[in-house]
Amino acid sequence: MKGTASAKVAIDSDIFFFSLNSSRQDIRPGDVRRLLQHLSSAPSVEIFASLSVIGESTIQCLAGEQKENARHDLAELHELIDFWAALGLKFLYPSELVIDACSRLIARYRQGSRKDYRLSDRI
Repeated sequence: MKGTASAKVAIDSDIFFFSLNSSRQDIRPGDVRRLLQHLSSAPSVEIFASLSVIGESTIQCLAGEQKENARHDLAELHELIDFWAALGLKFLYPSELVIDACSRLIARYRQGSRKDYRLSDRI
């Protein structure tokens, strides 16, 4: 596709989870799923997810296996993996700048100057 610009679409874990299951009445999960499948088959569109999105989704599903009444579980992780494969999902890797910023945030968290639950090792 020389000379043709392609659109890069990055998907967050909440969108992936929503495409499998939601109680909303105005937007149905199946519609979101079909839209993502349609986008992934378009010749000028590439579907991406960051490694942190893949990790977050996986951790939420695995942690859900250990909790009663959890929102996500192992069966949902299997559905996600199949869906990601069907989309031909590409991965976004962190740049050196992102790695440095995350390292600094974690150091701040450990020093107690910036408490943020998202930087803890608790699920």
